[in-house]
Amino acid sequence: ASNFQLCVNMGGALTDSTWLDNDDMPLISYHVPSDFFAPCKTDYIGSMAAFFTPIVEVTGSCDLHGYVEKFGNNDIFKKLLPSADKYGPIAKARNGGANGFFPFIGTPNQSAAPWEWTNYSGVPKPQFPGCNVNSISARAYIDTIIGYYAPRGYIALGLESACPPFSADKFLPNESVQMTIVPNPATEEAILSVPEGWPFQRLQLFDASGRLVRSIQHMGSSTYALDRAGLPSGVYIVKAYFEKGVLAQKLVFE
Repeated sequence: ASNFQLCVNMGGALTDSTWLDNDDMPLISYHVPSDFFAPCKTDYIGSMAAFFTPIVEVTGSCDLHGYVEKFGNNDIFKKLLPSADKYGPIAKARNGGANGFFPFIGTPNQSAAPWEWTNYSGVPKPQFPGCNVNSISARAYIDTIIGYYAPRGYIALGLESACPPFSADKFLPNESVQMTIVPNPATEEAILSVPEGWPFQRLQLFDASGRLVRSIQHMGSSTYALDRAGLPSGVYIVKAYFEKGVLAQKLVFE
């Protein structure tokens, strides 16, 4: 299919930069600028032999995003508000102001893929030089990857219609709203109630993994019967939207 909405590049390079067009999808890239095997700029990929043998010239993330910026393919990311983009300023300070490129500088042991790790056991390390066995370090890089991706993926994939904007969620203390969920735990149905001065605007229900499983729009009432409707047993989060902000509470279906 050719109807992709977003491309994510993890340390990759393009064989021919002219394959990029001004009507391409947005591009998010992560790259170690010192990567020897997949150059971040325009250079040669070589063989893995003892003596480096150039094979083909490629263009990596550092140069690709120059074209992306010129074509305006990532202009959609300019919609991001600073409050929703914790990692954006860090990336721009490193990449010269590009909207979708996060360079990783000073990686452990000059790793070209610091987000990867292995848990080899009982094997002498000298047989696997350069392999990262530090899962804590790798997961820290993955956290940054997701943190940079999430608001951009949210916009590029058109999720505004399904979820509220990142910057719009002003969470309220329950003391100010006094929302109740009865019964909780519930078996088939839970009644959500708020005082008359706090009508629900909409409700969202998320499972324990953070996946949106239910969305109720255009409400305006102060009471709602939330039907389980076949949802599996487990812990859920109810997000209730009001004129003045958002309230989140836990709901358990047994």
